Amino acid sequence: MTGTNDSVFLMKVNYYKGKALLTQHKNKEVVSHYESILPFFNNHKFQKFSVRIRLYLAMTYADLGEYSQANALGVKAKNDALGLDDPVLTLSTLESLSYLAYKNKDYNKALRYMNEAEASHRKKANKIALAAVMNNLGILYRNTGNKEKAKYYHD
Repeated sequence: MTGTNDSVFLMKVNYYKGKALLTQHKNKEVVSHYESILPFFNNHKFQKFSVRIRLYLAMTYADLGEYSQANALGVKAKNDALGLDDPVLTLSTLESLSYLAYKNKDYNKALRYMNEAEASHRKKANKIALAAVMNNLGILYRNTGNKEKAKYYHD
């Protein structure tokens, strides 16, 4: 392997190490690990990984009850994904931001993000992903007391 290939390999190993910690629900270790390696993922070659790391960090911070940090990372991930012109990654960030707002009981903000995701899935005719988004919208509308819209999305 050349030096460049070694670097790429090490970057991926560190990325997946963080994912392994996530599956074990070791939140503090996830934060420590991803915060320490995130600066190395900021070059253009690894920007998609950087967005995903920010999303994982955002979810982990939310699990730790640190919603302002979680939201800041989620918004940064969304902006970065938009800059990469990657529709799948952008949708992932929208759905994650909706989840973060939901966990923080900010249902109106969660609805805004999820409606944005719904519009994108409809535009792309992605029926499988749209079904999940519609279910989530039904839950959000139910939690905001809008039973009529909740029923629409669950029917």
